[in-house]
Amino acid sequence: MGFHNDYVTPSNFGHLLLKGNSELIYKQCVKDFQRLIAIEQFTEMISKFNENVKMNRRKL
Repeated sequence: MGFHNDYVTPSNFGHLLLKGNSELIYKQCVKDFQRLIAIEQFTEMISKFNENVKMNRRKL
């Protein structure tokens, strides 16, 4: 399945998230969300999420 990496869609969101493409995802978030969470915080959250995913994969 090909993924478009120029914008976030429901079909490529998971792929972009796991690849750590936080800037592209954040850029498409609504402004209210962006006012609550800075890009640096969002990037850190995605990084920690991906670390946990990798850690849990090793346990399987």
